Amino acid sequence: MWIWQAMTCALSTIRSKSASAPRSARSQSRYFRRTHSRVQGGESRNKRPKNSKLESAMVCISTIDIQTRLDVQELLSHFSHFLDHDRGACWADLFTTDGVFECADGNRLCGAAELATLPSMVNERGHGAWRHLITAPIIQRCNTRKEMSVHAYCQVLDMDENSAVAAFYDLDLTLRHAARWRISHALARRVGVSVSANIGAAAMANTASAQRSLQ
Repeated sequence: MWIWQAMTCALSTIRSKSASAPRSARSQSRYFRRTHSRVQGGESRNKRPKNSKLESAMVCISTIDIQTRLDVQELLSHFSHFLDHDRGACWADLFTTDGVFECADGNRLCGAAELATLPSMVNERGHGAWRHLITAPIIQRCNTRKEMSVHAYCQVLDMDENSAVAAFYDLDLTLRHAARWRISHALARRVGVSVSANIGAAAMANTASAQRSLQ
């Protein structure tokens, strides 16, 4: 009798487990779907939009590409070297055919023939010892893609006076692309007083006082 009761109990246990198994599988399936959707939702919330304002602002600060910057830097280097080493024709070729170089004091050179005379004038006045250093160039696009503006500093060092600053200029250039970048207009504005002029004035004053003391 007790054997029959044990068998009946075991059979009922097996039936109850087999009946509950599908429900457990369905529960596991629902749990998996809920968990998977939550993970996907979390990932989508963590993703930044591709066209966010921050990313747009960080893409590029300057609109001037690297190759253009190198071309302009080379132009400025030739500007200084040709001017310092009395290479008038080469210096004039850095300008457009209607190029202009002017100083704020009113001196103005127009066209290749006049521009070519400036390096020899500089060489004569500085006895070949002046060196022009162009620094801190700011390059900007103009209204058209064929034009740019360059704002820079230009120091003139007198190597005969222990590298004293003979003059300092704010240099404003307008560049035009004609086969390559060339200068269409250059304006040099003098800043401060010439150090060399001060040295020369002091030397003249000392000479005058020495002569008076001898009299």
